[in-house]
Amino acid sequence: MDYKIKNMIVNALIGVVDNAPTKTTMQFATYPPSSMVNKERFDAWIRYINSVMQVTSSYVDVSGCVSNINTVVMQPNPNNEYASKVNNICQIVLDFARSILYL
Repeated sequence: MDYKIKNMIVNALIGVVDNAPTKTTMQFATYPPSSMVNKERFDAWIRYINSVMQVTSSYVDVSGCVSNINTVVMQPNPNNEYASKVNNICQIVLDFARSILYL
């Protein structure tokens, strides 16, 4: 795979992590970040991830990463705890970005 394409994909994936709902709350809040990650912010971020994955799928197979993300999204959430889901998804996205670097 061409270096420019790898760079574009990895930068887009890092952008997903940089825009995670927990990131802004950690920087500016004095209370636990989970209290600020509500369903609306989480869902908007997931839509953003899906858009990035749709573009990325033109260059690499994203099915494994999307499947892992969907598994986290579909996990039961009895306490409306979205911060842990965000952190798990960030780890999945970063692992995917790392795998692209090795292509």
